[in-house]
Amino acid sequence: PRIGVAEAFRRFAKKSLNDALADDSYDELMAFKIEPALVFPSFLYDYPAQKGAFAKISETKCGIAERFELYIGGIELCNGFSELTDPYEQALRFEKELARRRCAGEPVYPIPHPFLSALESMPESAGCALGIDRLVMLLCGAGRIDDVVAFVPEEY
Repeated sequence: PRIGVAEAFRRFAKKSLNDALADDSYDELMAFKIEPALVFPSFLYDYPAQKGAFAKISETKCGIAERFELYIGGIELCNGFSELTDPYEQALRFEKELARRRCAGEPVYPIPHPFLSALESMPESAGCALGIDRLVMLLCGAGRIDDVVAFVPEEY
């Protein structure tokens, strides 16, 4: 099944997507209400633009990023999107995030100018990142990702 993010919020979080974005509960509700409810293979799509940092914004759906994720057993297995290849729009997004971090008293990182320069010659593209460790976790019935990876952070 395919389900839009706004519908997933209504159905599983019992809160509108816009309210969750406004009161900063989006990530918490996604992690504790929506993701666990996606037991059967499900594609989430129509992510809000602010939750697609490197995704192109839809030309036909206002405020929506061209992004999807596949969930099975409450685990995100892959994340795919149309790449934002416009260096000017990406720079604006970086500036907006830096301003937000400054206001929140969070660390502010430098703008990655080499990345923005590389975007100038990047063709239209899209991609999908599949978490092999998450797939192995699902196939093995592991309850934690640390049970299937070779090196857990505590071992470094």
